[in-house]
Amino acid sequence: MKSEIGVPRCTTRSRWFRLGCSLVLALTLALVLLLIPIAAGTSIAIPIPALHERDSQVASYVLPSQITATAEQATAQGTTLFGPRVAYAQGGTTLQLHKSAPATVDQGGLLLYTLRITNTGTTTATAVVVTDTIPSLGTWTIYAPPGDGNAGVSVGSDGDWYVIHPSGSDFIQWGTADAFIPLASGLPPGGTAELYFEVRVVEPVPDQTVITNSDYAAEAENAPRTTGNTVVTRVNAPHWAIGKYVSASTIQPGEYLTYTITASNDGHLEASGLYTITDLIPQYTDYISSTPPATRVGNLLTWAFSETLAVGASREVMYVVQVIEPLIDGLSIVNATYSVTGSNVYTGAVGDPVTTDVQAPVLNIVKTDYTDPIWPGGDIDLYAGLFKHRRGGRCVCRDLRHH
Repeated sequence: MKSEIGVPRCTTRSRWFRLGCSLVLALTLALVLLLIPIAAGTSIAIPIPALHERDSQVASYVLPSQITATAEQATAQGTTLFGPRVAYAQGGTTLQLHKSAPATVDQGGLLLYTLRITNTGTTTATAVVVTDTIPSLGTWTIYAPPGDGNAGVSVGSDGDWYVIHPSGSDFIQWGTADAFIPLASGLPPGGTAELYFEVRVVEPVPDQTVITNSDYAAEAENAPRTTGNTVVTRVNAPHWAIGKYVSASTIQPGEYLTYTITASNDGHLEASGLYTITDLIPQYTDYISSTPPATRVGNLLTWAFSETLAVGASREVMYVVQVIEPLIDGLSIVNATYSVTGSNVYTGAVGDPVTTDVQAPVLNIVKTDYTDPIWPGGDIDLYAGLFKHRRGGRCVCRDLRHH
């Protein structure tokens, strides 16, 4: 049987069948091409992981091996993962970057930095990369996830993001998915992402140490590099102060002196852990007793304490010595070698010296005769001796006369 135009119907059906098969084959081939690598070492068949929650304590996304290798290579070369952008697409967009951090942090605590990046343009920002240098790393901070640091992307951020910290590097990088995976999404126009990382502040640290974070930036394939504001955080830590009081400014040999030592925490965080107060028994004195009892090694007295000392709190110790005799009048007994150290305080403290002056007896004698000259066979001359004994500001005089 033929069709109306003289072509057998079976032939027409066969052509339509072959055409349908060709379309199915073409669609299948296109799908396969989308699922195979389009460039050496890069695959688009990698699933995008879910965004991190801030409290998840997850160190970073698990990146494909080729991305990790690229990051390690960049670290070895001393560069960031993607390097500086040298050209931008026409009709690009703009990025805005802002960072926040707490004004203070306790030593030993986690310091959280939050970066907010916004695409303020009207087109999607592609291959967005944010790089942040970890502040004071190795000096006042450490970054060792998951316990001593963390990095991620807050839930609710626009776009899909990865975060990496190449081993041994001093920076953290975030990138939109299309910076790693072709055909993935970037940061849409008007979109905002909240990125974050935490570092552990070391312990101990000098009280009120300033940690400054200013070395960070964002860039994209179609947006120029942009930087953000500087953030400053002060570290709260304990701090030692010490002083001494002596019971008398003047003393006589054989009398007693009492020294009172006060160690205090005048920092901005409680002092915890073992600490010691030490004092060297001053010269010209003999040790009698101490409160509380001290450990004595030679002339060194040591008191050890382990209780927590709150901000503004103090600890007092005292000891008694006896001034030896005899001593020279006007001699100074100086006590200058005393200190407090230990606990979770960065450095110890030494105090100002205290001085006590000795008032000791002073003996003077004057001798005179009454005739000059004396003749042979004459009277024996009369001698007068005046003995003066001054003790404690008092004077005792005796007049001695003889022939």
